[in-house]
This record gives sequence, C-alpha cells and structure tokens, in this order.
Amino acid sequence: MMKYLLVLALLLFTGTDKLTRIAKTNELKKLAKEAFEKGNYESAIKNYEILVDSFDISDDNIMLNLGNAYYQTNDTIKALDSYKSIIAGENKSAKSLAYQQLGVISGKENELKQALDFFKEALRNNPLNEEARYNYELTKKKLKELDQQNQENQDQQDQNQENEENKEDQQNKDQQNQDQNQQDENGENKEGEQNEQEQKQEEGEQNQDQQNQEGEGEESKKEQQPQPQNEEGEEQEEREQAEQQEGEEGDNGEEKATPQSIEQKLQEMNLTPEKAKMILEAMRNGEVQYIQQNKRKPTKRKDSSKPDW
Repeated sequence: MMKYLLVLALLLFTGTDKLTRIAKTNELKKLAKEAFEKGNYESAIKNYEILVDSFDISDDNIMLNLGNAYYQTNDTIKALDSYKSIIAGENKSAKSLAYQQLGVISGKENELKQALDFFKEALRNNPLNEEARYNYELTKKKLKELDQQNQENQDQQDQNQENEENKEDQQNKDQQNQDQNQQDENGENKEGEQNEQEQKQEEGEQNQDQQNQEGEGEESKKEQQPQPQNEEGEEQEEREQAEQQEGEEGDNGEEKATPQSIEQKLQEMNLTPEKAKMILEAMRNGEVQYIQQNKRKPTKRKDSSKPDW
C-alpha cells in the first residue's frame, strides 16, 4: 500500500512539472511574438533564445522568427545561421520563407545572382510564396539591366580605346607627312639653289662670250682701219711722245693709282677689267681717227726740184 502511494505521488509530481513546462513555453512564445510585432526585437530575441537554449525547442517557426529578429537588429551572421538551420529541415513552408530571407540579404549585398538562386529555391519549396516571386522577378530585371549597363560600358571602353588608337595612328601619319613635306621642301630649296647657281654660271658664261665677241670686233676694226701716211705717222709718233712725257710729268707730280684702287673704281662702275680695257682702246682708236681726219692736208704737191727750205 505504501509503495502504491509513492508511485502515485511520483506520477502526480511529474505530471505537474510537465504541465508547468508547457505553460512556461507557451508564455515565452506569446511574449516573444508580442515583442516582435511591436518592434521590440531585443526582447523577442531574448525570449526566443530561452525557448531554444533552455527548453530545447527546435520548432522551425521559432527559428524563423528568431532569424528575422536577428536580421532586424542587423546581426546578419546569427540571422544566416538561423535561416540555414531551417533549410536543412523538412518543413517546406518554413524553408521557402528562409530561402526568401537569404535572397533578401544577398540582394542588399549586391550579390544579385546568388539572390536570384535563393528566390528560385523559395518558389520551388512553395510556389504560392508571392513575395518570393516578386523578389525573383525584380532581381531578374535588375540583373538584366546590370548586364546591359556593363555591356554598354564595355562598348564605350572599346570605342574609347579604338578612338585613342585611331588618334595615335593619325598623329603618326601627320608626323610622317610633315617629315615628308620637310624633306620635299629641303629638296626643292637645294634644287632651287642649284638652278640659281647654274643660271648665274650660264649668265657669266654668256657675258664672257659677249665680251670676247666685243673684243674680237674691236680688234677686227683696228685691223681694218687704214694705216696713216708717213707724215701723219711722224706726227702721231710725236704726239704720243708728248702724251707720254706729260704722263711721266703727271706721275712725278701726283701719286700713281694702285691696281687695288683701279679695281675698286671699276667695281663701283660695274665694269670688269676686260671691258674697261676694251672701252679704253676704243677711245684711243677714236681719238687717233679724229686727229687724222682733222689734220690739215697740203693743197699742192711738193716740188721735188726745190729745196725743202
């Protein structure tokens, strides 16, 4: 009888403790939910952690709410741990929500391709998850725009590089044309100088030929002039002696002109020594001719029978 009473007391004590545990668990769940809905995420996290750690509750919904509370307090690492523990389970509805939250976190970190994969898994586990579907379509659109923008940037970069290469090629061509023009100009200048020198040389040869022809003409004229008669020759000889004597007297009184001063004067008169010599000889020949023409001629022949006196 005593033994029966002890067993009954043990059963009553155990049942009371279990009822107390259940009541405490429900109370913590209620407090955590109310705190989460009010935005008091710190309090919600505290109650959910007691349920998980102290009461060993492994409910997927509690883990999902705990992960959401971590996410709201920017504790991303603990939030990811909570969501990953859910997707390892069998509750597809909870897994769909966990994948959805993983996609949201990846999207905020600009990991759009990974976010798109998470949203796709959320739809696989629950095709009725409209929020996951909306996020999937939105992320897909962003990826398309991003790819298009990247392609435009790449095209622009390629165009800029091509323009730079074309600009460099044009600069090289301009430099080559400039060098070629400079070479052509130098060649034309040298050719012009050579032509000018050849022209001057040709003009000099023509002037020399002309002077030689004039000299030959003067000599021919001198040869064609009639020789003076004996008397005229004697008078001419006397005149030349007188001029020579006057020249010697002038040389004694005045300083003789040096060849250098004569050459300088000829240059000032733009005359070459050969041309000056030809002019001087012509003047002398003209003077002799003039004297011969104006010399008084005898009116009658000299009688050879009479003496000269």
